[in-house]
Amino acid sequence: MTLAGFVAKNALRNKRRALPTILSVGFSILLLTIMMSLWRSFYIDQLSSSSTVRLFTRSPHVFFTYAMPTDYRQKIKAIPGVLAIAPLNLFNGVYKDNKAENAFPQGGTDPNEFLKVYRDYEIPADQAIAWQKDRAGAIVENALAKQHGWKPGDRILLQGKFFPVNLELTIRGIYTPSVPARGIWFNWKYVEEAVPYARDDMYILLADSPRNVTHIESAVDDMFRNSPSPTRTETEKQLELDFIAMLGNVKAFILSICMAVVFAILLVSANTMAMTIRERTVLCFCLQDNTWNFPDGAGCSHHGRVSQLRDFCLQGFGPQYRRGPAAHRLMQGRAGVPPDVGWASLPPHRAGRRPPLLCILADYTVP
Repeated sequence: MTLAGFVAKNALRNKRRALPTILSVGFSILLLTIMMSLWRSFYIDQLSSSSTVRLFTRSPHVFFTYAMPTDYRQKIKAIPGVLAIAPLNLFNGVYKDNKAENAFPQGGTDPNEFLKVYRDYEIPADQAIAWQKDRAGAIVENALAKQHGWKPGDRILLQGKFFPVNLELTIRGIYTPSVPARGIWFNWKYVEEAVPYARDDMYILLADSPRNVTHIESAVDDMFRNSPSPTRTETEKQLELDFIAMLGNVKAFILSICMAVVFAILLVSANTMAMTIRERTVLCFCLQDNTWNFPDGAGCSHHGRVSQLRDFCLQGFGPQYRRGPAAHRLMQGRAGVPPDVGWASLPPHRAGRRPPLLCILADYTVP
């Protein structure tokens, strides 16, 4: 018997215990993998290669609550290193009803600047031009269009909740983003004409290179630091982290779950090892007891079973047991066992459990 075979047989020796142990450890590892994947997606992975040069300028107080002054857009665009700037506004309307399958982000922007900022969005040139020429036009993400069966030329109605206006939009194009982002974009001028107090909530900036991102961030915020409406400029990844931070201390939540899972794995493994060692203690005792007397020829009438017992004892345990006095007697063929080494000699707390080896030894007890 090889060491690997012995380990495999010992692991499945008690199937009622082995199966729950395997399932519990497997589920714990699965949960740990999910938590670490969330950690990586939240705090390590970048959204896309183009997101490193995109910046968002907003109010430092609350998302999409404090509108930006209208003259900020031109002042920001004049900063060196800014290639394009587009407004970002959420409409939050209702499509058909309030069911979950009909809920999706609805953003208002400037069609002439939006596709310059999001250069990684793939859309046919004729569809982009048609959207820019139609004040009531809109473009839809490809997965969202496939879900609802939309195609260019279809008309949809968005009922306003925060703004007292219903938007009758015509789909002019379908775009494919580099990172999946369900949503629909339309011309914000449509809302501004119907609602006089509607203003831009946020601005999306495109930097000329990643090296100028930090310079543009500080330049925009310093420009409006002492104004009645200060700003906060940050990268797209930092904006995502700010949204996550609104949910609470997500980092501590994920780390606490991971630590609990690791502790559970160690506890289950230690408990399984302890039970296995406790069950094997009696078997080791049988080979280490120096008080046994093996008279020559006693009990050797069943040579097949004696040989099986000897092979089990010598091959099923480590070298430290093969060198014991009992093992030495077994190798010489003296398999007899005196009457005082029967099952009755075991301690009372082990009398209810009969390990396989002692069951065989009991069969060869000399009267």
